[in-house]
Amino acid sequence: MEMMPLTLLFSCFLSMAISPQDVVDPVGGEGDRGILSFRIEDQDGKAVPGRLTFRNTDGTTPKLFSNRHANPQDLAIRADVICTLSGAGSITMPTGNWQIYASRGPEWSIQKHQVSIENDQTISVTFSLEHQVDTRGWAAADYHLHTLTHSGHGDSNMPERIISIASEALEVGVATDHNIHTDYTDIISQLGAQDQFQGIVGNEISVPLGHFNAFPLVPWADVLDRNASDGPTLFRAVRANGDSSGIVPVIQVNHPRWDGIDYFRVAGLDPLTGQSVEKNWSVDFDSVEIFNENAGWGYYDADSTDKQVGSSRHWVLQDWHNLLNHGARITAVGNSDSHTVSSNLAGWPRNYFPSSSDLPAEITAQEVCDTVKEGQIFTTLGPFVTFTVDGASMGSMVTAKRAAVVLKTKVQAADWIDVDRVLVIVDGDIVETIPVVQSREIVRLIDSRKIPIRTDGWISLRVEGDDSLDPIVPGNKRPILPIAVTNPVFVDADGDGKYTPPVEVAREWLESYGGDEIALHAEWQARQPNQRAAMLLASTVDSTTSRTLARWGIHDPARLVQLTACRMIEGIGCGNDEKIHARLVSMATNADADPWQRVVALRALPRQDAGDFIADMLRNSGMKAFGSHSAQITRLLPGQWVMKWSATDPFPGHGESGLRKILAMPSSERPIMREVLAAESGIVNLQKYGSEHGLNENCVVVLQCVLYSPDDREVTIAVGSDDGCIVKVGNQILVEDFAQQGVDPMRHLVRASLQRGSNSVEFLVENGGGAYGASMRILDDEVRIAQVGAPQRSQSSRIDPRQRITSDMAGIGAAAQLYFLDEGHWPRSLSELMGEGRFPVPDVDPWGNQYLLQSSSTRFTILCLGADGSEGGDGINADIVSQH
Repeated sequence: MEMMPLTLLFSCFLSMAISPQDVVDPVGGEGDRGILSFRIEDQDGKAVPGRLTFRNTDGTTPKLFSNRHANPQDLAIRADVICTLSGAGSITMPTGNWQIYASRGPEWSIQKHQVSIENDQTISVTFSLEHQVDTRGWAAADYHLHTLTHSGHGDSNMPERIISIASEALEVGVATDHNIHTDYTDIISQLGAQDQFQGIVGNEISVPLGHFNAFPLVPWADVLDRNASDGPTLFRAVRANGDSSGIVPVIQVNHPRWDGIDYFRVAGLDPLTGQSVEKNWSVDFDSVEIFNENAGWGYYDADSTDKQVGSSRHWVLQDWHNLLNHGARITAVGNSDSHTVSSNLAGWPRNYFPSSSDLPAEITAQEVCDTVKEGQIFTTLGPFVTFTVDGASMGSMVTAKRAAVVLKTKVQAADWIDVDRVLVIVDGDIVETIPVVQSREIVRLIDSRKIPIRTDGWISLRVEGDDSLDPIVPGNKRPILPIAVTNPVFVDADGDGKYTPPVEVAREWLESYGGDEIALHAEWQARQPNQRAAMLLASTVDSTTSRTLARWGIHDPARLVQLTACRMIEGIGCGNDEKIHARLVSMATNADADPWQRVVALRALPRQDAGDFIADMLRNSGMKAFGSHSAQITRLLPGQWVMKWSATDPFPGHGESGLRKILAMPSSERPIMREVLAAESGIVNLQKYGSEHGLNENCVVVLQCVLYSPDDREVTIAVGSDDGCIVKVGNQILVEDFAQQGVDPMRHLVRASLQRGSNSVEFLVENGGGAYGASMRILDDEVRIAQVGAPQRSQSSRIDPRQRITSDMAGIGAAAQLYFLDEGHWPRSLSELMGEGRFPVPDVDPWGNQYLLQSSSTRFTILCLGADGSEGGDGINADIVSQH
């Protein structure tokens, strides 16, 4: 839909009557400038807070203002934006021709004026804005706002945050700085903004588990544990820390799929099943951000859309649908997460909730919290939408009559905001699309229609427009489109007086249908994709019915159904069914499949089959075949990571020359000194290791291990390093990589020829600066890995002697196992095991005494004689024995 021309109502005249002391200088520095005297007023002629957005005449973004601190009591200034609390003032501007837009949030009209600024001249402009959208009985809230003052990043200080909130006509702003209870009260009072909006004390609890907003809170209360990693424990603690009036705080999950701070991933929420088996998972939260930031991250499916999705993973909107379909009453919200004045604007998106008063000062924290917890809100990037289902509003339940309900919808939007369609959602599926006639009237749609509903379920709306909100809400990464999402009305379709969620409805139907495949097929055909997915999720046990549904599911035209069927097959373990297996192989190897489809299908296959396909794909396409989901396929790979290495101390050296110099050293000049362990991901943190041992930049560390092969064979080895590396197996140099790079565990997939028995591995890793690490995986289930070398720890080592001895004995024991596989008998002594450098294991204990190794035809024993080096004794002199 094309944007209609704006009606420009302004007054403009030249004047020299403004006193110099009344002029604010946001331009700063030197250069020609004039003066802009501006006034933003409402339809009654009253000056109101608002935002001025400046553009070049060609629509590009200028950098006009560098003095951010001009008049901080009234203005929040950035290069191309000025927010004003009073709505009027006089400012300097560089000479030239400029477009100026005045705005005041999505409920109000906007106005544009083109001005010509001449040196030492004053131009006066009045912008007349109209409150166009009828929001009586509703209030607008942003539940996620930051300041540089307390969060430590971004650019908005406390006064600027207050001014920016007021300029977007928000009635409620929740302060949610990271790990601090921020209170806007004093700053609001100092600025005289008490009538503009209601500030609520909150905190973005930012912990390893994820980021969570809690509000309202007592400003002076203790901040919760910053290292929290358990959902049930954290959420209980939040509930117990309400404000002074006894309100139990709202818990809001922020950007739950934003890579690195994503609660849903950390706590194992499956994006297809909507469930987690992890102990740190809890669904005891009230709301989840389905929109985050001005871009609305989370609304689009990151796995299939061609739109920019930032660092998002999967599809938060579908996560919310899944939770609802399992019966979790979680409220969808959208927030700006604004840390800045202009690059990510406050109040876009925002939430509307039914309010007891249209005066912000009279809105209570209790009603703000209650409306979130009861699901009575909708979230929006522009459109204002209200609806009822048989008279029931959001968050409530209604009993259906005659297998249908009456949906009544009203959509409003300011005349500069586009609206093209309303999507009717039942249980997550779009069941109807209501087109919106092209118009810039404020009321875009009034509609009443019957919606069939066969079973208990929920109904919500999505509103979409196709024209961007630029320049009022500029898209830094992609165009920002008008979108709104409502929370649902719950429908009791069977008249039993209660609401049963879709997955439970499906489970009850499957338990009672009697095994009639004709009836099963009829039910399947009658269902929409999310409802079919519910049938699959309800089938948790391998049975004839489950396998029938699985076959239908993987051939279903709907992507969601296919993926959910794969996950169901994985869960019940029927991927080897010949009627299922072939389709899974086709899905996994289809060149047109997206990475998530490929990964989900591979997971549903038997592990050996999946591992073989993955190894082939890695050799042919590398990690790009799996996109951002590569971590999910590593557990399907054959073989194992090298988890324990023997390592030299860091040597000075850098780049190719440094690596080759260390490689050329005789092994006697680079003795193994210590053991170093890989993380669960298989990556060794050499930056930490180097810091502990004298050098972590412009250095080279040599890692060693031994591969035992049951016969002569070719194996694939996956190698990653940060930065460059040389990998040598036996006498073969497999990798020479001298790039400056991060660790990609699958960067190199190389073939190595192993001989029967032991094969030495040397992995030289260099670092020029910054992060430093390495990883190696042997893609063969029959090849065994052992640590080699003698991790000699100094007498000043802080490691507990018994921990050291346990580790040493484990290394000796692993080497003895490999010796047995080579020779057919146990080594008769430690010197025999270590002969000619074959297995250079630890040979002395923490007190400098020799370990002893004794063996018979059936077993071997490793012995440490304690600190005194003699048999018997107590305490640190006691003998330690490890029998195998």
